[in-house]
Amino acid sequence: MSDPILQTQALSIGYKGRGKSVKELQTNLNLQLYPNMFTVLVGPNGVGKSTLLRTLSGLQQPMGGMVIVQEKDLFSLSIGEKARMVSIVSTNNVDTSRLTVKEVVSIGRYAHTNWLGNMDDRNEALVQKALSTVGISHLIDRRLSEMSDGERQRVWVARALAQDTPLILLDEPTSYLDYKNRFEIFDLLRALSHEGKSVLISTHELELALQFADRIWVMSDGIEQGSAKEIEESGVLARIFGYAKDARQIQV
Repeated sequence: MSDPILQTQALSIGYKGRGKSVKELQTNLNLQLYPNMFTVLVGPNGVGKSTLLRTLSGLQQPMGGMVIVQEKDLFSLSIGEKARMVSIVSTNNVDTSRLTVKEVVSIGRYAHTNWLGNMDDRNEALVQKALSTVGISHLIDRRLSEMSDGERQRVWVARALAQDTPLILLDEPTSYLDYKNRFEIFDLLRALSHEGKSVLISTHELELALQFADRIWVMSDGIEQGSAKEIEESGVLARIFGYAKDARQIQV
């Protein structure tokens, strides 16, 4: 296995509460995210999956420890440098319903343009390539308010692709989608990772994770890491989720 594109050293994550109080969600995390692999993060609600992704993207300061991306300390980099290394698709996207698909996807190029955000031919070409990759070139002039949930999710993936980072993080990218669209998004993200991107997502879709993931992170009290087969055979899913391998059931 090649060297990790991202790793953490004794990472602690959490957030500040009222006053000077601090809420730690996870401590002493030593994680490895490998190039060209589709990695899926699963775990019960409230254990810190979204907080971890925000920390790994550089949007949120860790409580302790380090995040290293391509041998660089993520939190020693400027905002622009972070944006050229890691892109994140969050469940808390700002309201873009009045924007067109092209306008939203073009936002991904801002880390690579001048301070005015001017788009040259290369930037335009990368936007077009991102739209084509996720199969929505025909929707380029459509406003997001006129699109289905599945189409909008592909727009967010295209924006992350246009950002042209080696690492893409997605927080619950299949929320509110029907099964067909959930399946298609997982299939798309696995294909993207195998074509050169390193993709990490959080999800509650345990069956799809086992079907599509190259590696799985299981978060509860700490994080267990392994291939889908290793995780399925370890018993950790039964312990945390009540997962029955033969019955293919999850009880949460």
